[in-house]
Amino acid sequence: MTNRISRLKTALFANTREISLERALLYTASHRQTEGEPVILRRAKATAYILEHVEISIRDEELIAGNRTVKPRAGIMSPEMDPYWLLKELDQFPTRPQDRFAISEEDKRIYREELFPYWGKTFDERFHQRADDR
Repeated sequence: MTNRISRLKTALFANTREISLERALLYTASHRQTEGEPVILRRAKATAYILEHVEISIRDEELIAGNRTVKPRAGIMSPEMDPYWLLKELDQFPTRPQDRFAISEEDKRIYREELFPYWGKTFDERFHQRADDR
């Protein structure tokens, strides 16, 4: 292992694994702006919105720059996939036996008060719409 790689590895593992809400907040903002449009367009516009607004970080000694978040070791949240699972995990992320992540009380509040109400509503709507179609 080169000295540069060793330094990068040491720096990476010196950081705590934590949750980042940035992608979830950006995706949600885009979805709010595109309500009523076809799903495929909403997803495309959400991806474009994220790419236009996500905070960029380029760390010292990186030859290939970029990551999903500015936090060195972060997991992203995708509440559009299953908002209920994330809601149940919020208080368990730091202490669960596998894949522990730190999450601030402020980020928990944002998820509960801003993200979950939006995605919980849309998730329920999709579920009931499909159930009614059968």
